[in-house]
Amino acid sequence: MAAPASAPADSRSAARAVRDVVFVDGVRTPFGKAGKKGLYAETRADDMVVKVIRELIRRHPELPPERIDEVAIAATTQIGDQGLTIGRSASLLAGLPQSVPGFAIDRMCAGAMTAVTSVAGGIGFGAYDVAIAGGVEHMGNHPMGEGVDPNPRYVADGIVDPSALVMGSTAENVHDRYPSLGKDRTDAYAALSQQRYEQAARAGKIAAEGMSFATVTDKGVGGIIEVNSQTDFVAKNEVFQDFVMALTVVVAEENPADVAALKACRYPGTDRTVDDVTADKVLAIGENIQIRRFARYAEGVNVPYIHMGGKVAVLVNMEVEGIEADKVTDLGKDVAMQICAMNPTYRDKSDVSQEVLDKEKEIQLAQMANDPKMASKPEKVKEGIVMGKLGKYYEENCLLQQAFVKENKISVEKHVAEVAKQLGGKIAVKGFVRYATGEGIEKKVDDFAAEVASMAK
Repeated sequence: MAAPASAPADSRSAARAVRDVVFVDGVRTPFGKAGKKGLYAETRADDMVVKVIRELIRRHPELPPERIDEVAIAATTQIGDQGLTIGRSASLLAGLPQSVPGFAIDRMCAGAMTAVTSVAGGIGFGAYDVAIAGGVEHMGNHPMGEGVDPNPRYVADGIVDPSALVMGSTAENVHDRYPSLGKDRTDAYAALSQQRYEQAARAGKIAAEGMSFATVTDKGVGGIIEVNSQTDFVAKNEVFQDFVMALTVVVAEENPADVAALKACRYPGTDRTVDDVTADKVLAIGENIQIRRFARYAEGVNVPYIHMGGKVAVLVNMEVEGIEADKVTDLGKDVAMQICAMNPTYRDKSDVSQEVLDKEKEIQLAQMANDPKMASKPEKVKEGIVMGKLGKYYEENCLLQQAFVKENKISVEKHVAEVAKQLGGKIAVKGFVRYATGEGIEKKVDDFAAEVASMAK
């Protein structure tokens, strides 16, 4: 979402003056693998766009939806759930007024960036005041090249080389045109770039990268932990990863009360404390390492899930009756994937506090007060509308009320009940923990560009 920093003082200068454009807020969905078994196999591309638009609006009750001047959404394969001018269709599905226009754009991998720069240009020159821009690509529903029918003249008339129609050949084409840009040179450039980033990051000593991990012991006890490092290089290091995995076992088996207690525990396979071993890792790796948080479930059936090598970790706790634990593992993984993808704030709508509900009502009433069509409606009507929107709030923020990602026609709660019925017992999701590595940690970015530029001199 973007808006002008200020409007021209004189309307006569609007055609000449270029306004500053500011980035207001941004939302994205998690990434998932493509294919029939992927996280979003049963989720429509336009529904993903709808969710992020709704979240932007929810975060900014001060902005009347009708003030949005444009919705620009990029998609390379503009058919199926990515067709029908997705910028327009997604905005309507998200509940924006029909007066809000939208369009679709395609510039292959640069589509979303082009959507952003297009509306930014419009804001700068006064065509828009507020706009939403982004992109979506559901490779599971639309594999690369689906439905493409290049005109035969491309090749017959020598307009392009046949390989230019396949993105995978682009790097080879660049190399053929610029032979001096060989693998050694590009690898060296990439390594230097990463080294400069590492040096800049170390200057702040802020550990905002790292790894999140979850596991279940042979006794069925579940543990989950987040350990932070300063750079992503360390997070991918096997020594660091083994360290994090070992700490997860300590959490599950020793049940420490807090981080200080965990540091005092014995590190597996040694007679030394976790704190001592952590200090050794810091010296060996050369980076700040911090144990940030952990959780544990001792009862019930616990199922772990790790996404993208530890970028996100989830631990699901279920109460099971009349069913063997190993028979509900697949269900637990499905629920964990749901939590990873949709990031629910609550387990069930009954867990939402009255304070949160009152705040949500306040947001909805403020939006209606700023909507000329809604402002004049009787208070009872407004209350009824608010209650209806609270139902949508539950569906977006409460795990059991969310649409099940693998079959979005039913809720997670109903899916769990159906599986329990099929297995001849009872299953209840009692709790979950989701850690996204580095979430909420402020990274040092002060004069980062100047620092990197100085290193290049």
